Order: sequence, then C-alpha cells, then structure tokens
Amino acid sequence: MFSSRNSVGSVESFITLLCVACEDDATYRKLEKILSLADSHRKEVLAALLREMREQQAPTELMQALDCLRDDAVAERAYEAIFKCQRGMLG
Repeated sequence: MFSSRNSVGSVESFITLLCVACEDDATYRKLEKILSLADSHRKEVLAALLREMREQQAPTELMQALDCLRDDAVAERAYEAIFKCQRGMLG
C-alpha cells in the first residue's frame, strides 16, 4: 500500500478520490465522516475498511487512495481540501 517514501501526489487515485468527493455528495459525506474522526480512531476505521476491501477484492487503486488517509498530515489536508471545495472556496 502507500509508503511514506512515496509522495501522496504520486498516488493518482488519491487525487481522484478528492476530486470525486468534491463533485459527489455521497462520497463527500463518507469521506468527511472518516476524516473527522480522531486520528487513532480514523486509523482503526481505515485499517478495518481496508481489510474488508482486500477480502472483497476491491480495486487496488481505491485501497491505495484510502491507505493514504492513515497519515495524520495527509488526512488533515484532505479534510481541508474537501471542506473548501464543497463550499466553493477553491479556485
């Protein structure tokens, strides 16, 4: 999955996930719910979700995108980005 050696910006599916969250209310709500959790709880939820997704053979790209959100700084910036785009503050 995501490695701290890699830039999150190089995980194209991560950028796509944020773009979809900006355009799709259902995706925004799900992502916002995860990102608003306390760091330790967010990591637990993501770990469980990723385990379930692996078992269901979910697309690797989606799992990589979600895995990026286990990093506290990345999660914080992602939350800021989707918050701003939902309010038309990006430009």
